Amino acid sequence: MDPSGYQALKLWLQGYIPLDRDAFHVVIGAAILLATLLRKRPLSLALAGALLAGITMEALDARDDLRSFGFWRWRECMADILLTIAAPLLVFAFTAAKAAWQAFRTPP
Repeated sequence: MDPSGYQALKLWLQGYIPLDRDAFHVVIGAAILLATLLRKRPLSLALAGALLAGITMEALDARDDLRSFGFWRWRECMADILLTIAAPLLVFAFTAAKAAWQAFRTPP
């Protein structure tokens, strides 16, 4: 069976960029985070964008899984979504924790 256009694009990118399949998800999330920071937008927007990108990519992968294997590989799907949101989520969590800590330490 021929790969879908999405799978062909992924294979083409992997041919030129020497990264593991899982590393691509982390890089995409980090790129969304970087673009958000450079445009001086809220970190929550980076998290939402990475989540949307992860869900969209995995919806396309799920379609291809159903077509190729006859079932959805949901564990891989969830892992890929988590990898995509990892960088924005960590930065968002650390920023929120820092703000909470500073608010806690500031006298009333």
